[in-house]
Amino acid sequence: MARVALLIGTSEYSDGLKPLPAAPKDVEAIAAVLNDPAMGGFDQVQPLINKTHTEIAETIETWFQERQKDDLALLYISGHGVKDAQSDLYFAACNTRKQKEELVRATAISANFIRDRIRESKAKRQIIILDCCFSGAFGDVLSKDDDAINLEGLLSAEGRVVLTSSSSIQYSFQQRDGSLSIYTHYLVEGIRTGAADLDGDGAISVQELHDYAKRKVQEESPAMTPKIIVLKDEGYQLRIAKAPLGDPMVKYRKEVELIVQEDRDEIDEILSRPLLEEWRRKLGLSEVDAEAIEAEILEPIRQRQAKLQRYEDVFRKAVQHRYPLGELERKRLNQLQQVLGLLDENVQSIEEEITSAAPLPQVEPVQVQFPKNDSILPLASLQIEDDLSSEKAVDYTKLRDLLKAQKWKEADQETADRMLEVIGKGAWWNVESNDLFHFPCTDLKTIDGLWVKYSKGLFGFSVQKEIYRQIPGVKLDGSYPGDNAWEHFCDTVGWRKNGKWLRYSELKPSKKMRRGNFPGNFPVLVNFPEEKRLKGKFSWKFSCFGKFS
Repeated sequence: MARVALLIGTSEYSDGLKPLPAAPKDVEAIAAVLNDPAMGGFDQVQPLINKTHTEIAETIETWFQERQKDDLALLYISGHGVKDAQSDLYFAACNTRKQKEELVRATAISANFIRDRIRESKAKRQIIILDCCFSGAFGDVLSKDDDAINLEGLLSAEGRVVLTSSSSIQYSFQQRDGSLSIYTHYLVEGIRTGAADLDGDGAISVQELHDYAKRKVQEESPAMTPKIIVLKDEGYQLRIAKAPLGDPMVKYRKEVELIVQEDRDEIDEILSRPLLEEWRRKLGLSEVDAEAIEAEILEPIRQRQAKLQRYEDVFRKAVQHRYPLGELERKRLNQLQQVLGLLDENVQSIEEEITSAAPLPQVEPVQVQFPKNDSILPLASLQIEDDLSSEKAVDYTKLRDLLKAQKWKEADQETADRMLEVIGKGAWWNVESNDLFHFPCTDLKTIDGLWVKYSKGLFGFSVQKEIYRQIPGVKLDGSYPGDNAWEHFCDTVGWRKNGKWLRYSELKPSKKMRRGNFPGNFPVLVNFPEEKRLKGKFSWKFSCFGKFS
């Protein structure tokens, strides 16, 4: 029975694929822990660095053919994973190339080829480790599609286990400080330190190594999702390395890991530090050794915090340069988030804190000209009488009272109800653009005047029109030649947040309400949240606003 490993790393590529300088270092680091008799204890470790697809394919085929029934065979690949137009998976070699951004399949190693070779092998215990960017990163490192690759069906079989650095559609090949890729770094760390021996039995199983590496990877890059694929439970228990029993450094490491988790990614200097100091003395460790262990445990957290700080710095500059953010700015920020390996919830609090303090666009007062027979009052004139006139005999007393009490949400609902009464429709989904276009000027003046007066110029239809007219590119007649006036307006008044549409239930009165946030109760926000329907309803609303000009 032999423990053998074939380690493949490719860092140099033809045009169309970015170099991955970490790949040879990954192979070297994996080889070191597998070769060490006190760790991996492998009998033979064969590295293969920057070879052509022919050389790699021939080596894989010969290597698997030579395996015996009782061998443990470990295949490790570090480099680009590339998908062709049919979403079939290939592993890139140094001569792999693309033609017009399409993979030349004859220059890469098909995953189907590897699957067939491992199936033909006599070895019943096989471990496959893939530290690859399955999205096939080229040019733009975030270029990918959403077609999933079924790795379970492709490679996994009885007695075999597959570890991957991410899911089949994620870009995963990340490195820091010019060293190892993140995933391989923690695989090696788990074996080298013995920290992956989670049950303390002196052996590191594939399951334990995966669990350790996944946890550490996600401490550093939360969006990365390492996977383990196995058909039967036996694969989880394959032993990949040994771990020292009773090692004081392993014991101290586990105590630090537990405290850092309980102290929420730090070491509490008041209560936890004295406890760790007692552990250090009890275990006979030097201060230098203890500090080195602590630094290694805290490093992925420090890396994540540095990524969050990087995102915060870029987002803050973007908001200072232009706010609300446009579609291109939002796209670039989303790409940066993906490259940094951060989840939506990781950046949400950052964006909320910055945007809550962001200045609203400066809006110059609008001098509105009205026909002599139209007595609607300009925005600047807030000292108005409570004129409750209505061409349709609608009673606006309740609306006035709600606004006077600053019950904005209730007043918003009352506004919607009274507008339906004016139109003569029972529900908003029955309302057509023509209904709002011919909305009576008298009633429009009454509703808007009440909102403007009791909000002291913060809310009202005329306020919203003023904001809309200040959007760059909007013409005097209210028309807009581009496609994102709606998004820009909603960002400004707070109907969209962080590039995402809000439902009406999410529009909550607060001390930080945006100018123009109300009126906003157009029930399509609840019943028809699709963007096109929202745009349609908004266009009806501004058809109504035409009466102000």
